[in-house]
Amino acid sequence: MPDPNDVPPPPETQPAPAALAPMRIGEHPALDFANTLAAPAEVLLDFLATPAALLDWLAGTPELADAHALAQQAGARGELDAALAAVQALRAAWRSALPRLADAGARAALQETLNLWLAAGRGHWQLVAQDGALRLLHVTDYTGPDSVAAAIAAVLAGLLAEVPATEVRKCENPACVLWFRDTSKRGNRRWCSMAACGNRAKAAAHRRRLRAGDGGG
Repeated sequence: MPDPNDVPPPPETQPAPAALAPMRIGEHPALDFANTLAAPAEVLLDFLATPAALLDWLAGTPELADAHALAQQAGARGELDAALAAVQALRAAWRSALPRLADAGARAALQETLNLWLAAGRGHWQLVAQDGALRLLHVTDYTGPDSVAAAIAAVLAGLLAEVPATEVRKCENPACVLWFRDTSKRGNRRWCSMAACGNRAKAAAHRRRLRAGDGGG
């Protein structure tokens, strides 16, 4: 695990209400992880504010099934609070790096950071019978609270290795903190959601045109 002193301090946040679903608009679990800090009503909400929230979010993220299993083991050992702290520290480092993802120096620094987190993970190969056939699976071992963050770091590293930096974008609404992968055919997605920031931008542009028309008349 990296030195906590090297991780940016967390922003002022409030726990997300239990009735509010996490933002899953990122088109990649690594970006949905970044979006567990969101500001749908101009208040920064944390969807990973508690150990229970961490378990719920991991349970709803199929790509992080191993991290969910590890978090459950952390809970059984009374170490889920420590696992949550490690996950939050990883998230802070990840969100801090995203705006500079296209910079080679920043990517190299992020690579080094992620490798430190990945080093906290351990695993082994296991032959498992599934659907009448034998399958060779890689099983992630629980080695302590940091292993939960290590499993998440593997997904973040996957984005860094497999997704062009040009496809990773922040919503163009300056007040929005959400990230997404632009998988549109034209590569011109601008908003986290057309139903939210996109419509607000259209409405603002319409008001500006009306004001300009009044001024010209």
